[in-house]
Amino acid sequence: MNFKDKIGQLTKLCEIHHLQHISVLVKTLDNDYREALLSNGFEHKSSIVEYEKDLSELVPCLSNFQWMSLDDELSEEVFIKTWKESM
Repeated sequence: MNFKDKIGQLTKLCEIHHLQHISVLVKTLDNDYREALLSNGFEHKSSIVEYEKDLSELVPCLSNFQWMSLDDELSEEVFIKTWKESM
């Protein structure tokens, strides 16, 4: 069963169950998907563009940032010093 047939069946199920709204998220730019949705009464609402980067092979670089965490137990003095440094 192709995408157009699946969307047609989905639309029929929505009518049978008296649903008033349905959204479909398609993670492809394939024009056939777009046409199948539009021909079944769907409206284009937004274009989601997603970017990702593999972080497993990052090259180490120098940083001017120092990582400090408040997860560890801190004395009040160390907390105030860290708080002032972060401001």
